[in-house]
Amino acid sequence: ASVYFALGRFVLKPLEKISKEVKNLNGGSIDVEKYAGKGAEFAVLAESINDTVDRLQKSDFSQGVMKTILDGLDSGLYVADPDTHEILFINKQMKDDFCGGRDVTRETCWKSLMAGLTGRCAFCPIYELEKEPAAIIVCERFNEIAKAHFISTDRFIEWRNGKLVLLQSL
Repeated sequence: ASVYFALGRFVLKPLEKISKEVKNLNGGSIDVEKYAGKGAEFAVLAESINDTVDRLQKSDFSQGVMKTILDGLDSGLYVADPDTHEILFINKQMKDDFCGGRDVTRETCWKSLMAGLTGRCAFCPIYELEKEPAAIIVCERFNEIAKAHFISTDRFIEWRNGKLVLLQSL
């Protein structure tokens, strides 16, 4: 019984307090000094949480800036998973040209960006890029949805998790 009491008082209660503070951060940070008397582990944990939150906020800011830049381009681009063909990112110009402004992120590229297909495009650049991942493929295509010819540049880029994904720009 005394082990449970000690565990609750010296471990679980301080963790519960830190957890409540994390939920209420709103851009601030945990007061590390508050946990200094509770044992070095909790001060280190609080400092680690502050560092993690700071990194996440910077990452979110960077992603927001990058999205703004990519949406400001007058050329369309999207990123797709070569295994599932899921669209991971699509900029505003591409949405406007091919999707009527609709966000098709997480949808299958050939279903959302091509007309009338029942499977992967016969000319999908992923075929060639899988054979030569460092290649850059440039070609001209007509798109039925946009009713226009486009010069397409395709390449693999490294995504957040280190996986190679398709980047296509038009």
